[in-house]
Amino acid sequence: MIRRTGDRKKRIFAGMMSALLVVSLTGCSMSDIPWWPSAASQPVAGSADENQITSLGLTPDLDYERPVIEAHIEVDQLGYLPNSPKLAIFRGEELDSHFNIVSAETGDVVYTGDIRSKTEAGSGETFYFGDFSDLTTEGTYYVQTDVIGYSYLFAIKEDLYEDMLDVALKQYYLNRCGTSLASKYAGESAHSACHTDPVTLQQDAAVSLDVTGGWHVNQAGDRDVVSGCNTIETLLIAYEYNTDAFADDSDIPESGDGVPDILNEIRVETDWLLRMQDPSTGGVYEGIVSTDQGKGYDNPCRVLPIDMDATLSFASALGYFSYLYQTVDTAYATVCLQAADRAMKYAAKFPDKIDSDAYFKAASMLYRATGYYSYRTIVESYCAGRTDYNMSDNVVFTGVVTYLATKQKTNSDICNAMMASLRSYAEKMASERRDALFLMGEQAGTVENSTLLSEIARLTVANYIVSSNEYENVMERYLHYFLGCNPYNICYVGQYGSLNISDTEAGRDILRQPEQNAFYILLLSGVTSR
Repeated sequence: MIRRTGDRKKRIFAGMMSALLVVSLTGCSMSDIPWWPSAASQPVAGSADENQITSLGLTPDLDYERPVIEAHIEVDQLGYLPNSPKLAIFRGEELDSHFNIVSAETGDVVYTGDIRSKTEAGSGETFYFGDFSDLTTEGTYYVQTDVIGYSYLFAIKEDLYEDMLDVALKQYYLNRCGTSLASKYAGESAHSACHTDPVTLQQDAAVSLDVTGGWHVNQAGDRDVVSGCNTIETLLIAYEYNTDAFADDSDIPESGDGVPDILNEIRVETDWLLRMQDPSTGGVYEGIVSTDQGKGYDNPCRVLPIDMDATLSFASALGYFSYLYQTVDTAYATVCLQAADRAMKYAAKFPDKIDSDAYFKAASMLYRATGYYSYRTIVESYCAGRTDYNMSDNVVFTGVVTYLATKQKTNSDICNAMMASLRSYAEKMASERRDALFLMGEQAGTVENSTLLSEIARLTVANYIVSSNEYENVMERYLHYFLGCNPYNICYVGQYGSLNISDTEAGRDILRQPEQNAFYILLLSGVTSR
């Protein structure tokens, strides 16, 4: 990803590469055959589907008579996989010594366990929890105690997350700009085409550009290059690592065309990104901003100036997309790769404006795609003399795993240092999180979801390098946190759960924030593909 410099907002995690399974501590895999297809074509704009029906149907239908809920028992309000660890957390001045798990269908107690205490390191705060991991029978349940009452409903189910993955991916269709969204696919979010007129430059109103398309990043209808590129790369990671999790039946207009819907959706954004590149210089405009916030998606807009962060993000994301998309559409992949190369050439003209970490990451992406010596030189220059890499920095992390994933010629000393840093980071993170009931110990409830999502994305990647039950358990615990097992007993995802963030602060819904949603999709696909 690209970090915004100066007074701009710091952006979260971009992309990471796959093929890491072939990497060992002795060095990286190698190939002397670079890829650069010779064919070329221009991006093709899509067409709108005017079919109409009524609803997306996101809310689960649970026709159970529910007991009165006391919000003193925290559980994952979606549920748990049958053979995974399962915890409930109890709060109150007086607690029972035991808890019951009750079947919502029959009202029968199906499990009884002890309530135990745990004091968090650092804060000294004591939490109380019950472990019901031994309950593996599929069904819908709630937790009950005599003193503090009942939990919200939850399920134990083998295919617990599959529908949620489709819903999360569908959100990008709902964010599309420049095309009508038919109620057949969008339900109540259907609307006519927006922002189809040429848009003038902010610094020169005499110049107008066709910048139709892409994804809105907020309710004002803004579109942002860095955010779009970060989102693309995270979605590509999810697809590359967990290909089997993504099908061609997500109920978008392109479904059924033989291409995974996640790639079709990403191409909507890459079409727009190609329009955001200045053809004369190769630089990339920062984004499109609304000039009248009061008109929603019909806001008038302006194109922001060419920006170095946007240019390097563009080069990195389109380089990655071209690498994966070559087997789908070689001509279009070539267009993307050539555009990424032009962006890097533009950046090289302004060395004083380049963030070295971002330049390293983009060069790693393009070296993987092309094998070009010029990109290898940039990477090796950045790595010269380094024995440790800051793996908690998303930009550095992405550059590192990209270099490790390449099949091009690599330096074994650099690979060894990178692998050692990656292993050390993953082990430290897993060790810190495995025993904290709310993931963050003394910081429980104070850390932004964006930080948690970025963090677990890194551990998800580490789990592909060295498969670890410990890492996988931590990944699931992050899911439980987002789905209700947190200090606020709130589900932060979509319309799921009994107490949902959308009911009070819809803007904090993970699915409504494109970069966070991409992290969540990566996590979900990692858990469901194990």
